[in-house]
Amino acid sequence: MDAVTDLELVRRAKAGEQRAFEELVRRHQDRAFSVARGVVRHPEDAADVVQEAFIAVLRHLDTFQEGAAFTTWLHRITIRKAYDHLRRRVPDPVDPGGVAVSQLEARDGDPFATGMARTALLDAIASLDPAFRDAVLLVDVAGLGVEDAAAALGVAPGTIKSRVFRGRATLARELGTRGMGAASQEQAHDG
Repeated sequence: MDAVTDLELVRRAKAGEQRAFEELVRRHQDRAFSVARGVVRHPEDAADVVQEAFIAVLRHLDTFQEGAAFTTWLHRITIRKAYDHLRRRVPDPVDPGGVAVSQLEARDGDPFATGMARTALLDAIASLDPAFRDAVLLVDVAGLGVEDAAAALGVAPGTIKSRVFRGRATLARELGTRGMGAASQEQAHDG
């Protein structure tokens, strides 16, 4: 099924083919998890959000517009479910969180330095204004293009560009105040 497009899988899933829907989940659950965790911060909560998102996808497959990208539609649903989850949740007294962004692992051989750089980056992403955080998560973490991220968030592409630019600038300032040099920042983003 690797050669089958997402659109074809959606069509098959609409027709009741369970295996097609399972393939969509397999293909997209990791990125959906990264996006969800970027909003809700806790892995257990993110797993719940992703499950809710895929349940919503299954229930509303008939509303998917074939001119749209499946990933855009999925990430829009995931973000909505993540914010719904936050509204329902009572905050924990201690937040050990951090954004789980496996793509942002530093590449140096020193595990202590790698852990510090990653922790600083994750804390900085989590502290961004939600609008900037969502744009950075969709573009830099989920790997969506500007157009798809704009569609997922329901804003203009120029707004996404601005939010990503401002989010990255805020991250650079924040990481600079935490003593993370430019080389460490580049390593963390390139990992």
